[in-house]
Amino acid sequence: MLPSTTSFAQALLLVADRWCPFNCQANSAFPGYTIEIAQKVFAPEQPVRLLEMPWSRALRHTEKGVYHAVVGALADEAKGFVYPKAAIGKAQQVLVMKSETNWQYQGISSLEKLTIAVIADYDYSLEVDAYINAKQHRRNVVLVRSEHALERMHKLLMEGRIDGYIEDKSVVDYYVHQRGDSNAIRIATSFSIEPVYIAFSPANPQSPALAHRLSEGIQELRANGELTKILQRYGLSDWQ
Repeated sequence: MLPSTTSFAQALLLVADRWCPFNCQANSAFPGYTIEIAQKVFAPEQPVRLLEMPWSRALRHTEKGVYHAVVGALADEAKGFVYPKAAIGKAQQVLVMKSETNWQYQGISSLEKLTIAVIADYDYSLEVDAYINAKQHRRNVVLVRSEHALERMHKLLMEGRIDGYIEDKSVVDYYVHQRGDSNAIRIATSFSIEPVYIAFSPANPQSPALAHRLSEGIQELRANGELTKILQRYGLSDWQ
């Protein structure tokens, strides 16, 4: 059941699946560095609330105006949404495999020898997206729909049910460090590095103003040192 937009009228509703350290557990001491940035920019005038849900649902409902924005969108991922000028990070998409494997990447066609997992409705690189969407690859691409997609993909990998999964390097590094699993995986290849955004609903007439405010706020936080402090809490440095 969808929350009423009027019941959250005073809050800025940001939605996404969990993608820590970008966005982590809602209502926790470490909600994710992008959420902390949004809180600094918009609060106290407008409280920021993070809601977790599968990415495909987050996109669908935000497009309709149920929520204000999705967190962690790549440049062309949320088509028709209102993007700020300022990114809120960078994504480096990598292929994660078990550390004991010796498979080597030799171009996109070499993935055909693997069963890989990806998150449904995510945008990766153009080349990877074309591979995922090709009919002939449906049997060896597992589409994951979950509020905790990374945990699901990592579990499939550790159980030997897939050969690898594609995820952001910062996300993977943070996740396996928290689990003490760093030695269990290796980065088999890197596909792309792209800016990441909070993308606002095309159905909300306030979205352009919200996007502009976020862009200005990020620059202010960078200038006054607050951005560095936020990022350091997650072991990160400025993406610029």
